[in-house]
Amino acid sequence: MGRRGLCQYASRYQPLVEEAIEANEYVKLILCFDGTGNTFSGTNADTNVVKILRKLDRNHKKQYHYYQTGIGTYDVN
Repeated sequence: MGRRGLCQYASRYQPLVEEAIEANEYVKLILCFDGTGNTFSGTNADTNVVKILRKLDRNHKKQYHYYQTGIGTYDVN
């Protein structure tokens, strides 16, 4: 995912984050960036970054997370 994709992904959450700020509530933003050449594979070969991401509560209303594959693993076209 290039810069444009990241911005489009992040913009989906902007209204939710703004709502939390107005209500004076906390929001957890967890950014996971994998190393060069590493990707999510769904196997035991996954990196520690992916393993940490799997442990996160994906249903928490005030916790947002993002995973970026390693450099050289995505197509910018």
